[in-house]
Amino acid sequence: MKFAEDCPQTDTARIADLIPESCRFLSLKTADEAQKKQIRTTVRRFDEQGMTMVYLCCFGGEEAKITVTLKGKSAKRFDAVSGEVKPACFENNGEYLDLQTTVPAVGSVIFFVYEGKENASAKPQDRIAKTDISRHLKGEWQIVGGDRNSMTLDVCDLWVNGEKVGEKIPVSEVQETLCAYKKAVDAKIVFPFFIKELAFSDCRPLLETPEIFEVFVNGQKAEKRLPDYRHDPCLQSMDIYRYLKEGQNEICLSCRFEQSEAVYQMLEDIKYFESVRNRLTYDMEVEAVYLEGDFGVFTKEPFEPIGENAVKTKGGFALAKAPTTVRDGAIETQGYPFFAGSIT
Repeated sequence: MKFAEDCPQTDTARIADLIPESCRFLSLKTADEAQKKQIRTTVRRFDEQGMTMVYLCCFGGEEAKITVTLKGKSAKRFDAVSGEVKPACFENNGEYLDLQTTVPAVGSVIFFVYEGKENASAKPQDRIAKTDISRHLKGEWQIVGGDRNSMTLDVCDLWVNGEKVGEKIPVSEVQETLCAYKKAVDAKIVFPFFIKELAFSDCRPLLETPEIFEVFVNGQKAEKRLPDYRHDPCLQSMDIYRYLKEGQNEICLSCRFEQSEAVYQMLEDIKYFESVRNRLTYDMEVEAVYLEGDFGVFTKEPFEPIGENAVKTKGGFALAKAPTTVRDGAIETQGYPFFAGSIT
């Protein structure tokens, strides 16, 4: 019997280099070669429409200027916010086209690449008319009941083996950062949040796989009584209200983070063969934390309209006393920016 260390190892990097350009479905070029590792590509073929969808996602902290080369005669960009198909920047090169774009940091873009130069499906689709409910609910309304309010904690500080390796980073980057060590490490993921006024009585974080973490709130080890779940069985809740204080607070998830050798090998193979990602399953995962309770969520910076019935803010979210009334219009600007439920 041969053990793994006795078997010849596959040089996936060498194999990838040997594949001729003519055999590749698409090729990807970046202005900075180091950024190529931060780009993920998903391709879907729609034969009836004579169209290929190309989804590009950037996991890096900086925008990436890239050129995608694949077979096609024309291309359009899909706006996921408006649902419209818009013009794209590309150059024809025989039966191929070079598609130029900039993918925002921790963002994505979607393109439709067509076999022909003209295609009816490239025209913007008719938008569904939205009814403005505010004309039916004019004025101020008193809140008498409803679901718990919520706030998402998705920015954190990261400590590995006692050393701070990341500050105010998106939690989506934590998994990849920890896996890059390719060995077991002691990890602490610290989520800061601010309480302007402790004028509420219930606050519960929703955690995925809480059994793998020790949970600390403001330095105190929280008792992990998990009486129920919210929304989905994988989101377990625990009561942390007694550990809170006005001002700066933090939730720390501490664990011994480790993956199997099979996971580490897959992560190495993904660098050269994107299709391997479809088979990847982590042994341990780090996700965002969701706070739920009878609080209101307010911002230091004002909201600004950005079209498509949406608003934006630079953030600086803080918990405080829940609103007792709301006016007609957007409730996200009145203490409910993350709310997903119903109010009476």
